[in-house]
Amino acid sequence: MANGTSTFTGRDCKLKVGQTEFSNVVTSYSLTFTADMIEADVLTGGPRSNIGPEKAQLSISFVNDMDDPAGLWQTLYAAAGTEIDFELTAGTQTMSGKVIAKKPDVMASPSEISSCDLELPVTGEVTPGTVAAARTAPKASA
Repeated sequence: MANGTSTFTGRDCKLKVGQTEFSNVVTSYSLTFTADMIEADVLTGGPRSNIGPEKAQLSISFVNDMDDPAGLWQTLYAAAGTEIDFELTAGTQTMSGKVIAKKPDVMASPSEISSCDLELPVTGEVTPGTVAAARTAPKASA
């Protein structure tokens, strides 16, 4: 680990969809990037290959909160098929972008807390950033 870096655990992570933070129901998330190899067999110089366009996906696991009208389940269900904003926070770093919302499944088991797993395709660029530090209000002058 480089000097000056700090580690973080899942307890330091947050997920915001639109303007609402849903960390109280999210059990895990991952933002993954993939790229396919593009190959061409040219007449001279042999085969050529390169990395194709990058794709990203946001995977979310969360406790089923469908009884909450403002919960994550209802938010995703209502927005299905449309672009929604997301922001991940891990420690002091953020990643933000847009995903296509999907309808969450409904699953239940008598011995487990009901939960949902979703994979949402990212559209456009994912933008890295840092958590904005809270500013202290200036003292009133007499």
